[in-house]
Amino acid sequence: NSETWEQILETFKDRGCAVCGVKQNNYDQGHLKFGPYNENNIVPMCSSCNNWGQRYNLEFELRDGLRARPILIK
Repeated sequence: NSETWEQILETFKDRGCAVCGVKQNNYDQGHLKFGPYNENNIVPMCSSCNNWGQRYNLEFELRDGLRARPILIK
């Protein structure tokens, strides 16, 4: 819901895109992993990173706080 999304954006406000760190006004709701659409699986991503992840069938995981790294799916 929009309240949860706002909380996620607040968490990432100093980080920007969860993958590349670019800061912008609007973010895609990117999936970390293929699965549920909930606050544990959604992070703000710039369109480039979100499209890149979808194109190459990648998943991401959070590490060291707010860094997301790609996971190659075999």
